[in-house]
Amino acid sequence: MLKYGLGKHVWNISLADFSPYYLLGRVLAAVFYTTSMFFVKLSLLLLYRRVFDVERFYKRWWFVMIYTATHTITAIVLSFLACRPPDAQWDLHITHRKCISPKSLLSIPVFHCINDLLILSLPIPLVWNLNLNRKRKMQVTFVFALGSASCIVSILRIWPITNLVRQPRYGDVTWYWTPVAIWT
Repeated sequence: MLKYGLGKHVWNISLADFSPYYLLGRVLAAVFYTTSMFFVKLSLLLLYRRVFDVERFYKRWWFVMIYTATHTITAIVLSFLACRPPDAQWDLHITHRKCISPKSLLSIPVFHCINDLLILSLPIPLVWNLNLNRKRKMQVTFVFALGSASCIVSILRIWPITNLVRQPRYGDVTWYWTPVAIWT
């Protein structure tokens, strides 16, 4: 992405680098980010399932698992099908295009945050029902709460994404995408 313009103002980049390379790289980066986050979340959920083998936990676990899978599939499909035809996202030579508003793509990181909070809060009720003294329960809860750092980063990541979607479709996106990439 750096080779094709990330971190530079769009007017300092050749059209040959911007389209298709930079724009296609941005789509692929979104897909790889979403996919990698899915596998991180899946590993946590499977760990929870193995550690907390309690019947009443399963309904909540399945809800979060289905939410995670649905959100991931939706985000990947939106990444590829944000324009009709799909390659109009990265090929500026296609003149007849219909694209969804970039502002609607802001919902994806919001749902990432919701997903993080759901996964984080999932084991807390079970921890407090364990046969441990209050101090130990607080310590175990604190260890789980360390995962809230990812929630904080996800929330902080929304701010530069908001600045990015305020740009015209092909405004200075290479410059405004840089803080998003850093927070990612």
